[in-house]
Amino acid sequence: MKVVVTASRHIRNGAPIREELDVAMGQGMTKLAQGGARGGDRHALMWAVEMEFPHKTYKVDTMIDGPWPAAGVRRNDRMLDCFKPDLVLAFPQPSSKGTWRCIESAVARGIRVIIVPLETGA
Repeated sequence: MKVVVTASRHIRNGAPIREELDVAMGQGMTKLAQGGARGGDRHALMWAVEMEFPHKTYKVDTMIDGPWPAAGVRRNDRMLDCFKPDLVLAFPQPSSKGTWRCIESAVARGIRVIIVPLETGA
């Protein structure tokens, strides 16, 4: 099972992400992808490195994704289209526009999404 993590850039506490990734690994996750941003993506990447788990980072590439501010949205769409995940683990905060947009994109593609809501400042 291939899993994408999409998360707020403002997450300081990575425990909820680590816990969900532990559960996903126990349920057969075989590869992880995230967007290479600070916050939640960084926590997911650190988990993968520490666990020596297969992973891929989809950083924004303005040559592919175009200019900001829409580059992050296009990177998320590229990550969903290229990685072809079976599951998206989403960790949005109320103001996480990019994370909520990635959730919508995943649902539109028929990808299963698990939303783990986070409090502001988490």
